[in-house]
Amino acid sequence: MDHLCHTAPQDRDAACDAWLGVDEAAARHIQGGQGAGDDPDAVGLHQSGVAAVARAVGAVPVTADDVFIDLGAGLGRVALLTQALTGARVRGIEREPAYVNVARSAATRAALAAAFVVGDVREAALADGTVFYLYAPCTGPALAAVIARLHAVARDHAICVCALGVDLDAPWLRARPTADFWLTVYDSVLDGARPRAAGGDGPDPRWRALAYEGPASPGPGPSAGASTGAGGSAAGPVSSTDGEPP
Repeated sequence: MDHLCHTAPQDRDAACDAWLGVDEAAARHIQGGQGAGDDPDAVGLHQSGVAAVARAVGAVPVTADDVFIDLGAGLGRVALLTQALTGARVRGIEREPAYVNVARSAATRAALAAAFVVGDVREAALADGTVFYLYAPCTGPALAAVIARLHAVARDHAICVCALGVDLDAPWLRARPTADFWLTVYDSVLDGARPRAAGGDGPDPRWRALAYEGPASPGPGPSAGASTGAGGSAAGPVSSTDGEPP
């Protein structure tokens, strides 16, 4: 992880893939293209940048008590970085078997306890999740179905949803204030739901260095301290002002 912190921001995604042993071009070739298949609502492979994942982890903040589920896990970068930074129970759901095989191999290579399952996010098991991440895995009716699935989970217990590149329009989700152009963190607000169990320490303080996208890395910086629970981040709002997709 230290080597990623000291890698120039523009080179960090490639360095992360090298660390995990992931060859995106080869994975696309094996799958036969973007991987959206014949589902008109599915969106093909597009990986979240390291900085976006780090900002999400720090903003929630994700802790070891969470069950973090990446909806549309692709080659596993989000799930694996989250596990490395937080120790949370992490699961990635991905419809393309070739991508799941790549992610599982990366988890083994990096000795990270992240699980990857082949499945459709509209049908996969979500009931144990406390934090969900989605980088526009689908659109239209498929996205509406995913939001409905998350609503069912939130009726039982409070959840956080990290949405990258997509706005979630649901009355039971409250968006946190943010200066981030691409990432929005939502909290569920439903009466009678159990609170999100998120005690203990927050993520590894190196998330701050990984979230930084300026001309020079600021280093790991001070510890983010203990988690503030489900209601906010110990680090406060995070921002990305470069105007580029994550």
